[in-house]
Parts: sequence; structure tokens; C-alpha cells
Amino acid sequence: MKLLLGSLILIGLSLSALTYLSLEKPHHDLESIQDVKQQFEKYLQQFGIVIKNAEERIYRLKVFIQNVAEIVAHNKLSNKTYTQGINQFAHMTDEEFAQTYLTLEDREKETLNIQQFQSNDIPESVDWRTQGAVTEVKNQGGCGSCYAFSAAGALEGLHAQQTGNLTSFSSQQIIDCSWKYHNHGCHGGFMDNVFNYVKDHGIELDQDYPYVGHVHLFKCLNNPDAYHYSIKGHYDIKAGDCQGLQVAIAQQPVSVAIDARVLKKYSSGIVTECGRRIKLNHGVLAVGYDADSLIIKNSWGTRWGEQGYFRLGKNNTCGVCQAASYPIPL
Repeated sequence: MKLLLGSLILIGLSLSALTYLSLEKPHHDLESIQDVKQQFEKYLQQFGIVIKNAEERIYRLKVFIQNVAEIVAHNKLSNKTYTQGINQFAHMTDEEFAQTYLTLEDREKETLNIQQFQSNDIPESVDWRTQGAVTEVKNQGGCGSCYAFSAAGALEGLHAQQTGNLTSFSSQQIIDCSWKYHNHGCHGGFMDNVFNYVKDHGIELDQDYPYVGHVHLFKCLNNPDAYHYSIKGHYDIKAGDCQGLQVAIAQQPVSVAIDARVLKKYSSGIVTECGRRIKLNHGVLAVGYDADSLIIKNSWGTRWGEQGYFRLGKNNTCGVCQAASYPIPL
């Protein structure tokens, strides 16, 4: 009863905020909103979210309204460089979001292979999407496998540069088979660990070992007779070397670790602030840059962000320069 009363009060307080948002046009006024619950039900249907029972439904509605109110408040601020919007995380608390999606493990310091860059002679802008080195945006679902998609993307870029053939590699193989390399399936890992695994075992094509979004009961289904792409190893960029990161991106797509807490409600624009205490918790792929930002590929599907991408400010925003790495060819 208390939960219901609290939810009704919050609905009343936040209804005016909801008049600024809709699922189709998250930054514009609605013509009318008669029933906030109807908007919530529409949201659940659009994103295929299943609610277990009536009590859970009331709670999720409360969280949804709170998130929408925060989105509206953010978008009203004239000093913000990016906009927020309703996405598949609008029914989740910040804690739930972090527990499910921000699962990146710490980098193994003893495995570092530092590459330092001296050259400043790089293009003013780079976008590997236009050069045939970036596959389509994937969706990791409820599995904490960001590290696998980040590393697979870097491998796909290098493979495309070497062969002229752009193809997706198996993130599922990574979460199933790289446990001995200090990865933990759907509960986090790190890109360097993936590169070490691929150096020793190679990686299959996604079509041969497709993604299912969960671990195959601790079984590695790697087919030794299938095509495997192998690498010589990887280089790590010195922590904090943002110029070195940009030089590396000019060379090929690069795996990067970031603090992604600010991305829960991201819709478009350039993120230039992530708070004071940075914690690297999400693996993504840097696929380009321009004068103002780095272009980053995420693994939360195409309905999130800018068709699955986002942009970060270049001054180590969200810790993007702290733990970057990329594979090197045989």
C-alpha cells in the first residue's frame, strides 16, 4: 500500500515533466498525455520488456517516471553538450543498470605491452565506418559481455584492413571459451584478455558460432575445423596518453575502457563530463575522431544513442585514454 501511495504521489509530481517527452520524440512536447500509465505500457511493448507481477509493475512505473523526470531536467539545461532520451534502460535504477551492463573487469597489469607514439602527423578526422572496417552495431542484451564485443570489433577492423573482407567475429566464443584468460562470461572481462585468448586459439566467425546472450553452461563449442582468425598479440596505449590514442585510432579501430554511468540516458551529442571519480566499467570501440570528439561504437543495439554510437570529448572524457588497446597482425 505504501509503495502504491508513493508511486501515485510521484506520478502527480512528475506528470508535468512527462509532457515534454514521448517514445518517438523524446525531446519535444506531446500534444497531450492523458494517462502516464499508457505511456509506460507503450514503452514496455516497444522494448519487449516483461514485468513479472502487479507489484513489480508499480515499482517499474515509479522508476520509469523518475528517469523521465531526470531526462527532462537534463535537457532543459543550456550548458549540456548532449541530450538524454528514453531508451531500453528507462525502467531500471542506476544501480540495476550498473550491475547488469557495467561489468568490465580490471586490466591485468602484468600483461601490459605498452606502445608509445611520437608522431603527430595524423589526419584531422578519421571514420573507419566509411572505410569498410566496422561491422553493424550489435546488442549484448542482458549479458555483461561488453568486453567481448569491444575486442571483437577491434579484431574485425584489423581483419578488414588485412583482407578487404568485413565480417563479424564470434563474441559468443569469447564469453564461452576464454575463462582461463581471466574473463568471466556474462559477468565481465577485459579486452586484453580476449586478445591473449585469440592469439592462442583464434576466433571463429559469428555466423559459425552465433551470439545467444548467455554462457553455454560453461561449455566451449569452438569448432577447430571452422575458419579462425589469429593475431600476433596486442599493444596497450600508455594510460592517459590521449594523443597516442588518437594516433592509434588513425591506424585502426581501438578497444577502449570507459566510465559509462553517464550513458544510461544518452540520446545524442558529445559527452564532455562524467563526474569526478572515474571508474572504468564498460568496454567499447573507438572507430574515429574529428576536431571535437571521439566516435565510439557501443553494443546496446541501434535504438540506443546515435544509431548505436556515441561521441566523447577528446580530453580523456570518462577515462577513455586510460586503458586502450588494439590487436596486431601476424
